Amino acid sequence: MVKITLKTIMISAVIVFLLMLLPMGIMYTYDWIYGEKITNDVLTSIQNDKNPQTHKELAAAIIDWECTNFEPMWTRNNGNTTLKKLGVFNIDGNYRLFLRNGPATWILYNKMACCGEYANAFVYLMNKSGYESRIVHVPGEDHVWAEYFVDGEKYVVEPSHNNSQMNTTKRGAEGQWSYVESVDPNNLSDKVDVSDEYFGCGNLTVSIYNNENPVKDVNVVIKSGLLLNLDSRYTDPKEVTNKTTDENGSVNFKLGEKTYIVDVVDHYYLRDWVYSKNVTISVGNNSELRYNLDKDTRKPYPNYINFIKLFDVVGVGFMVLNWKKIKVLLN
Repeated sequence: MVKITLKTIMISAVIVFLLMLLPMGIMYTYDWIYGEKITNDVLTSIQNDKNPQTHKELAAAIIDWECTNFEPMWTRNNGNTTLKKLGVFNIDGNYRLFLRNGPATWILYNKMACCGEYANAFVYLMNKSGYESRIVHVPGEDHVWAEYFVDGEKYVVEPSHNNSQMNTTKRGAEGQWSYVESVDPNNLSDKVDVSDEYFGCGNLTVSIYNNENPVKDVNVVIKSGLLLNLDSRYTDPKEVTNKTTDENGSVNFKLGEKTYIVDVVDHYYLRDWVYSKNVTISVGNNSELRYNLDKDTRKPYPNYINFIKLFDVVGVGFMVLNWKKIKVLLN
């Protein structure tokens, strides 16, 4: 019988923690060591191959380089194997690891991309070339593209579709999108609602009360179920956007025309509760939802942060109860 000691538990916990950090460590270490060289090599290749003279030619050249060199991973998402869940794909007989949310230089090196990686790499290369560029995405419908600016004028491109000049209103109508947001990749808190550039919107006001008193600082989450009917990979509604209520217990949203799930999340230390309702938004109309926390039906809300809090509480308790043994190990 294997004897599990305190030392074994602590070593195992450290190993698990390091393994969780390993993917990010690989990407950012590579960026730190080789990032500048990778960037210069790609820009030099684009310059030598296309010799772009204007910003439009440069944008088209970058997109062409991406579409020529990147492996479009959305074509390999069919099937739900264990390896794919771990990000491992068989590409031309070779097993390769597709890591998400890494720096742009890792994307340029690894050349495995979905729409987010195409946009991220494009924005990075345009910024490096001296043009202000931002990422544009629709969180509720899981798509990403880009925009850049020249002399105050905006140009919108869709790198993953090999499109260097997007017709925003036409594309917005095709996408059935809920909410469009422009983000500065170097400052993720710098977000701009650009939905009006793509489609008509309606307004939604959500009000939260408890015993007839308005409740502020309550998180209101808007979700879209559109992808559930379009792609088997999606098993839950996607979050569109979220805001917290003001001192009047209210919050306003501007959304595209469709039916949404509106979750009001009431936070507690170790357990959250959610109050959920549906609402249909029409272009140009104002819609309202009222929640009464003391009366409406609620259910537990899954929140991984609460599990971390619980783990912290258990961990602190474990350390207190075994402090003498821990001191011996540390010495």
